[in-house]
Amino acid sequence: MEVVIVIREFSNNDLTSLINLLQQGYLISTEEATSEFTGDNRKIYIYDDGIIKGFSLVILANQETRFCNIRVYVGKPYRHNGIGKKLHDEALKYAKEQWKSKAVSVGFTTLKDDATHFFQNLNYEKWFIYHDMTYTGKEQPEPGLNFINYEDKYFEKYITLEGESFYNLRRANDIKPYNCSDFSDESRKRCLDNKDNIFLLLDDEDEIISTIYVKNGVLDEIMVSKKYEGQGYGCKTTQFGINKALSQGSKTIKLCALDWNKRAIYIYEALGFKIVQTFHNYRRFFR
Repeated sequence: MEVVIVIREFSNNDLTSLINLLQQGYLISTEEATSEFTGDNRKIYIYDDGIIKGFSLVILANQETRFCNIRVYVGKPYRHNGIGKKLHDEALKYAKEQWKSKAVSVGFTTLKDDATHFFQNLNYEKWFIYHDMTYTGKEQPEPGLNFINYEDKYFEKYITLEGESFYNLRRANDIKPYNCSDFSDESRKRCLDNKDNIFLLLDDEDEIISTIYVKNGVLDEIMVSKKYEGQGYGCKTTQFGINKALSQGSKTIKLCALDWNKRAIYIYEALGFKIVQTFHNYRRFFR
């Protein structure tokens, strides 16, 4: 009996197969892979002719701008026969018709495969590069700084610092909005929900010197006030984050860094982080 070649929508029974497929091409944990396929703001298509050979995933990344992210992956034995383009076109069609998207991005790593020409042929243009970095070393020297947990009274200062800290990075890489400060109620709630994971270093005037987010071995939101830049706080804050993650039982510590941010990458590598995976991001605009 002939098997009909179909592109169909995702069902929960596909989850394990998609995680296994994704892990063939990316260094990604099962937990991280699971989060890729769950959430209300995404649509998933499966190429299934009796065997699941690939998938496409489109995520509505920004409700206001309608900006979408697309991921396409086809198992190695099934490439070069049009499956990837068909899956991509289904995801792109959904983004344009259902979410009225005017721009989409794709991200891929060249560690095991290189999809550069595939996406260039689909009219995507190079955008920015970021690195996944990991640390598997021992405890760092104690930085001797008194970090405290986030409190709601620091919300305005924290969000202002976030906008200031990432402005130059976002502008240089054309990541909009350039000022990412979000003072909404949703943002305030998100900070409160993560108060046990956000750590602040304050000066004598109760102003924020630096911050870091630590959860499940992931370091993020490493920020230093411009007033205190160049004084070693970025390094010491990262050391604090490493030690905090180790004390919580993490064996491998992860963070991401844009390739543009050479200064931060230098600090992370000096502390023992290694680049394990590099993602190339491309984007495409529509009229």
